[in-house]
Amino acid sequence: MWCVLNNRMTVTGGPMPASQSSSIRQIALPSLGPWLRRSRSTAKAHPTAELGFGIVSRFCPIELVERVIARCERKEQRLRLLPAWLVVYCVLLLCLFPDAGYKEVLQRAELGAVRPGRWQVPDKSALIRARQRLGWQAMKELFGELAGPLARPRCPGAFWRGLRLMVVDGSTMEVEDTEANEEEFEGPLGNLGIRFGRPQIRAVALVESGTHALVGAEMGSFATSEVAMVAGLVPSLKPGMLVLADAVFFGVELWNEFTASQAHMLWRVQKGIGTRVEQRLYDGSYLTTVRTGRGPLQKVRVRVVEYRLNGSCEVYRLFTDILDPSVAPAAELARLYHERWEVEGVVKEVKIHQGGPQRPLRSKSPELVRQEFWAHMILHGIVRKLAYRAASQAQPQRDPDSISFTASLQIVRRSATSGTGPKAAAIHASLRNGIAELSQRRHRVTRRRRQNPRICRHQRSRYPRRIRRRQLPKTSCLTPPNITVVEAPHAP
Repeated sequence: MWCVLNNRMTVTGGPMPASQSSSIRQIALPSLGPWLRRSRSTAKAHPTAELGFGIVSRFCPIELVERVIARCERKEQRLRLLPAWLVVYCVLLLCLFPDAGYKEVLQRAELGAVRPGRWQVPDKSALIRARQRLGWQAMKELFGELAGPLARPRCPGAFWRGLRLMVVDGSTMEVEDTEANEEEFEGPLGNLGIRFGRPQIRAVALVESGTHALVGAEMGSFATSEVAMVAGLVPSLKPGMLVLADAVFFGVELWNEFTASQAHMLWRVQKGIGTRVEQRLYDGSYLTTVRTGRGPLQKVRVRVVEYRLNGSCEVYRLFTDILDPSVAPAAELARLYHERWEVEGVVKEVKIHQGGPQRPLRSKSPELVRQEFWAHMILHGIVRKLAYRAASQAQPQRDPDSISFTASLQIVRRSATSGTGPKAAAIHASLRNGIAELSQRRHRVTRRRRQNPRICRHQRSRYPRRIRRRQLPKTSCLTPPNITVVEAPHAP
């Protein structure tokens, strides 16, 4: 260990007590004086203006980072080359640049946090140990502080009849194939129960449909079901939300937990649930009661909307807790449910554009995998905040999910290490230039519709002749599908 005796730096054996570690002075580390003093005086100065991480440090300020670190009791007890707040930004840079190695990320951290040439860049192993000291709880707490809905009442595509549109869904992410990750997270099973592929984690998220902003998230092992994890999203629900979900999530207990938050539900359900008609309504829907037992909390009163897409014989069934058809007509609810597909775009943004195609999370231990996962969630929120800022300042105001995510991500990457020193003006210039660039027409997204005809693939070779798909008319991706509400039978 390093110790200072008679104004000289010497090496001694054995660990240093925490009570003596704070007595290390600038004479031990002469090149870090201004940088370390800046990190310890955040209340008096404005350290956000001193960081050079561009838009990342603008939407994730160091003041908030240090408050979260102190709350999680992860603040360092001695002066280090990698203090806890700098490790947080290094982990964000690891997610922002998935192709860069640890050493390259440390070089970029030097450009953003200190003046070049005034800091001895640590080794790769030092950053790994610093990540282990930080843990994943601080990153999850930081995500909870930064996450939340972005849309304002006049935001296009984010509200329906005054209710904020939210979507719940789950997905999986691959991690590095190490023994520790395999034992902790497991993965998919093939024939005869044989494991194949890399280990995977399972995650569920609550997403704002209009802005693609992550409001809440939970993660676990591959063996954990999405239904078991989605209950952790209940604290993120607020009154005035309308939550869309797929058929796999419906359950009486989970439904009661969601409705207890005063949020409204619109969930798809399977065919054999709630088929008894208790009261037929004038818009074609009907009321029914779903029970799982005899207790008061084991039943739920719902309204059922059955509809069919034009040209299809399949009947889709929706449950909602809005029992008054004048408040929520059945035809509008049926057309509204296709907004659930917006969450698939969020999955693509995180797994393909942000993390890199066919690239697993780089961490090799379960604790660091969790840390990296929450860092990806934080980074996605930063990119989406930039896109929303550009959409809200455009004239006229545009739909936030029409802003290109890849263009927003590239702007954040350029701003992260664009400056040669910590300057507040560079951060504001990066944000201003990024918003102006995203407001241009060439960064608008034109997405295809979610309606495509199904094609039955033959097992024979398809090469002698090509199967051509029926060309659909070019319409906006936001155009609701043509539906026909199925009339409910009369109640017995």
